[in-house]
Amino acid sequence: MTADGGRGAVVVGADGASSYDAVDWAAAEAATRHAPLVIVHAFRRPLVLDPYGLAPVADPARFVPEAAERVVRTAVRRARAVAPDLDLSAQLISSAPSRVLGELSRQAALLVLGGRPLSGRRGVTHRSASERMAGSAHCPVVVVRSRAGVRVGVSRPRVVLGVGPSPVGAAAIAFAFRAAAQRGIPLTAVHAWRHDLPADAEAACGHPAATEAHARAALDRVLEYWGHRFADVHIEQKVLPGDPATALIAESVGAALVVVGSRGRGRLRTRLLGSVGRTVVQRAHSPVVVAGRDGVLPARRGPGARRPMTDAA
Repeated sequence: MTADGGRGAVVVGADGASSYDAVDWAAAEAATRHAPLVIVHAFRRPLVLDPYGLAPVADPARFVPEAAERVVRTAVRRARAVAPDLDLSAQLISSAPSRVLGELSRQAALLVLGGRPLSGRRGVTHRSASERMAGSAHCPVVVVRSRAGVRVGVSRPRVVLGVGPSPVGAAAIAFAFRAAAQRGIPLTAVHAWRHDLPADAEAACGHPAATEAHARAALDRVLEYWGHRFADVHIEQKVLPGDPATALIAESVGAALVVVGSRGRGRLRTRLLGSVGRTVVQRAHSPVVVAGRDGVLPARRGPGARRPMTDAA
């Protein structure tokens, strides 16, 4: 099988039981988009030597692990159960998973990955493969963790968008509005703000009311533009004091999606998710979409609409 993911496809990484909820989600999303679904399992081929131990055996097809084939068969069966008529293909590729998924993300419309189940642990310092891919892929990435330990909310399904202060998040904002429009559900835009700190020991702090008003005005500017482009999407604004990641994790309970931005790709500074995005990917109770600079392009401006100047968190 080849590593050609197909332009515009939904690509899902299947790596065992922890990814099967992601496969279910990807199948439903592909069916909704009328897009192909590509299931990919990457594995490292064992090095098998000849009887004399002098040279590796050259027939790789003979050494596809049975466990890898079983993972793909199970993933295909689950995807078919969700959407029987889906345009579906499956690939077994002998290579590093991060390399395969990174290449496939160049042409994919969406990359879907499984995430570790939530636990009571906090302060996790190492990054999962999903977090690494979310910070470096060429298309939007959805992390769908196993349902074990995920809180189910009683509120109406909605798309939650984290909006922050920097001007690079049009991809995430566009994704959130399009996802809400596609599903026919509301969008909740969350902007968390912190109290102004004095520049030095003798300077006065900004008044909290002024800081909140500034945050609300910034959010209004973003939503004025995107609300014009997606007039059918009902928008709820939440301007909250405190930590952005904490606010988004709380809002994720019962949400259909949480959408955050990334800093884009790059050698050092931008290959990692920001701290807010990383924490939300680790702790959210709903699928998390990470859309960076190479993700969805902003919609065209309409008459009287202003270009957004605020980033997704």
